[in-house]
Amino acid sequence: MPKKIPFKVVFCSGWEDDYSSKSLEFHDPFVKGWRSKRWCVYPQELILLLNATYRIRKLQFLSHQYMIASKVDLFVGSDQRGGGVSLISQGSLDTSRFTRLGYISLSNNEQTSFRSRELKSVNVDVTGQLVKLVLHKNHINRLNLYNQVSLIAVNVIGDSPSEGETADLPLSDFVNRHQNETLSQLVHSHLPVYHHTQITEDPILLGAINKSTNISLVDDLSFDIAQDPETARIIRRLDALKTKAVKEEKFDLAKQLKETIHNLHKAGEDLCHYEIEKRMAVEQEDYDTAKTRKLEADNLRMQLYHRLGVQDLLSGTVPYQPPERSRPIVRNPAVVTGDEEAVPVASPARHSHEASGKKRGGSSSLLPLITSSQTVVDHHSLQSVSYDSNDDRPLPSLVYRGGVPEQVQAGQSLEDLQSQTLDRPDPLNEKQRKESFMAITVFGVKTVEHVCAKQYSLREAGLEMVRKSLSSALLGDRESARSSKRDLCVAACQVLRKALSDKVFSTLSMAIDLLKMVVGPFATEHRLGRSEFAYILERVVPVLLNRTGDMTVRVCSVAMETILILGQHNRIKRLCLLGPLLIKPFKQNSSWRLVKNRVNVLAKFLSEVGLKESGLSLRDVMEFVCQCLDHSSGAVRDNAVKLTLELYKLHGAEVRDLLPVKRDSVAANQKKTFWRTLFEGFDRIDGVPTLAEREAAALAAEELKQEEVRNLKAQIENLRELAARAEVAENEGSNQLEG
Repeated sequence: MPKKIPFKVVFCSGWEDDYSSKSLEFHDPFVKGWRSKRWCVYPQELILLLNATYRIRKLQFLSHQYMIASKVDLFVGSDQRGGGVSLISQGSLDTSRFTRLGYISLSNNEQTSFRSRELKSVNVDVTGQLVKLVLHKNHINRLNLYNQVSLIAVNVIGDSPSEGETADLPLSDFVNRHQNETLSQLVHSHLPVYHHTQITEDPILLGAINKSTNISLVDDLSFDIAQDPETARIIRRLDALKTKAVKEEKFDLAKQLKETIHNLHKAGEDLCHYEIEKRMAVEQEDYDTAKTRKLEADNLRMQLYHRLGVQDLLSGTVPYQPPERSRPIVRNPAVVTGDEEAVPVASPARHSHEASGKKRGGSSSLLPLITSSQTVVDHHSLQSVSYDSNDDRPLPSLVYRGGVPEQVQAGQSLEDLQSQTLDRPDPLNEKQRKESFMAITVFGVKTVEHVCAKQYSLREAGLEMVRKSLSSALLGDRESARSSKRDLCVAACQVLRKALSDKVFSTLSMAIDLLKMVVGPFATEHRLGRSEFAYILERVVPVLLNRTGDMTVRVCSVAMETILILGQHNRIKRLCLLGPLLIKPFKQNSSWRLVKNRVNVLAKFLSEVGLKESGLSLRDVMEFVCQCLDHSSGAVRDNAVKLTLELYKLHGAEVRDLLPVKRDSVAANQKKTFWRTLFEGFDRIDGVPTLAEREAAALAAEELKQEEVRNLKAQIENLRELAARAEVAENEGSNQLEG
């Protein structure tokens, strides 16, 4: 079974004072980690020496929240001379042979505002005694003033050579022996022939194919970083006892150990937060708060050990379970009275810490949030379960296939059992935890699980929990005051983005009410500034704009109405924050209904607020309008024409000059008739004849001229006839005189 491998750092390119690479050799929530020198030369190298040759199965890295390397190259090697302790010398390191496994890329962390630390986990399958890390140039940000990189912790998990012959087998033979399909068959069925030799020896591919699924939670890096050290040691002892009890088939003891570990795991995080708050209070010389946190932590620890019977379990016996033991352990327990039995446990000395992260109790927390790029530890179970793999979850139709469950047989109705099941939301998966990291910190995991639940009733209950939390913050609740207004805004926006995208109209209405509360009473009470309002609008308005393209009419109307209400908000109007969000370019494949309603929202916003007070320039608005005029949908173009005409009434010839098409080109191109319609609208506003009217007038004048010409020609013909008649008459008279 893979387990954590101890190591020593035998080489390092350099480190800043008080941030030695030796701190990577142990893990706890207060470790400061390694940090490179200021203005160091890249790349930076670290070499780790394992105490023996291991089959390495997993590598984990916890990066700093803002001193982040852009890339980390991974190498595994061994000494060609087979030395052990001699590897510490520089000469032995020079003769060591390293094999490059690949590289990992780290996020720049801008999305979390540099408040969380990224935990990277890489599955490999390679043997070696040396691990080399090559850290490349850092991500540039405003907090990293000296272009440094830092690693808080490194963890190596692998199989010990003493566990059997499988540790000494070649990797391909090991895979072929334990898989139903050999590795060569797997490679031949998916890859070209010329790749077979290279891929067969690829440690990354072998790690993916032969991924170990039985790694204990206590060996994972996220366990040590987020747990109280004393509780972590007890959990490790109980986990070892649980494994021993399973082997000896003492299943009652194993079950009790599992439940105890589960409760200790949840309480260990709370104890860790108490210790962090106590240390921060000591740094600020707030000794009253430090004493309070210490008493709360000691009371919680004594209540927990007494209620769970930790001493009996450590001795290998199952303690008596009174009925009240099933009650949950509260985070803020009452002070233990003298009549209660307590098990005092001395708190060990802990290492010094680094002040960074989220504010708690009016000060910055020492432990930033940890976001994992591959593995997220579920705090509700001791098993490492990936909730993204839905194929491994039991189908609902298979739950009761084996007959009536035990709860129903004991007298409980099936309806009651189903109602209890439906009232419990599903645990959060990795993606949801990343998207809601601040909401989990501020509102709690239970609230966020309700907000992300599949049943709309649970989602509405989660929104009600959020509303009550914000209301308690308005009333100055001590627990709510631990979170800064920035953290509250971030947490509220993460919940609102999820709720405003809900398909159920009642849930959407509750989300809109919650949004009005955030920008209304909550913003007034906490005196939110421009940055907080800008953050709220940047996170919420795009979601509302997307809802304007919904197929349901009332959803579209409610979303548009909410945006206009935000535009009428005095603070938002004064800060000119909403306008730039309404004219952001849209994708060419966007729904025509969405673009049409965006134009309508912009038109109503400008008519109510005015271009000058909206914070927009005419050029910016016309760029958005011109994009809409080129849309393939006629409905979008018609609305854009209406908006353009309204702008022309206010700004005149400036609008005409900002159009990409001129009047002469319109006359030459008869295909885009809407351009001609637009310019005719300009002429009507100016009070001059339109092009069609001028053409009609010219045609009428031409017809009048032709009519006059015809009349003149007729008169000439008449005169000619009269002249001819007169001549004939004169000739006849002359003939008569001659006769």
